[in-house]
Amino acid sequence: MDYFVSGVWWCKEKSYDSQTTSALYTVLHTLLDNIREKHLDMVENLVEFKKMFSGIGLEGGDISGGLEFLDITQATEIMAYVKTSLFQHYTLYKYMYSHKQAEEIIGTDLDVEVAKPADMPWPPPLDEGVPIEIYQKHIATPPPTPPPKVEDTENIDGATGGEPVTDETNEKAGREAELLASLSPEEIKQVMEKVAKEMLGGLQSELSSKLKERETSIINRINKIHKVDSS
Repeated sequence: MDYFVSGVWWCKEKSYDSQTTSALYTVLHTLLDNIREKHLDMVENLVEFKKMFSGIGLEGGDISGGLEFLDITQATEIMAYVKTSLFQHYTLYKYMYSHKQAEEIIGTDLDVEVAKPADMPWPPPLDEGVPIEIYQKHIATPPPTPPPKVEDTENIDGATGGEPVTDETNEKAGREAELLASLSPEEIKQVMEKVAKEMLGGLQSELSSKLKERETSIINRINKIHKVDSS
């Protein structure tokens, strides 16, 4: 097929008409058929080739190869083309037609993405297009905090170095709970105010003394500025 296509394009370059192009096509088909079907060697095929050009340029000749409509120039160009394109590679064409060629099947795998069912979001949500680290850190719902594990009293005492819980400690905690339960809300409020005054009293006096020192230093600076202006 490639050889016939190249022959047709050669005719177009030579500006041949359809009849001359058909003549070249007939010559090429006959010569290749002699190689493929009749298994002629190059000498025998050259004899058949010359027979097809018999009678060209002769008027009233008895010998005719069927291509008498060609002129001498066209016949010479076609013979030169066939010589360089076919007979110079005659062994290659003969080998191609006499030996079975290996078949190569070239395939391409095409992956087709099918749309999801109608009950699922399509296209996928944007959170599926981010790296898993960013998704887990900023988007995913954090897992619930597990409840603290309750360990044995002996293990806690051994780890912290505290005293073991005894009945006396339990009784003391019970008395404190009873005492708090016996107080009214007003009494609890008075106790809290008293404790707050005791804890914050020293802090308040310290802040007052620092404020007075700061005020005294500012007044002294203002007095110095007035003295300088008056002088």
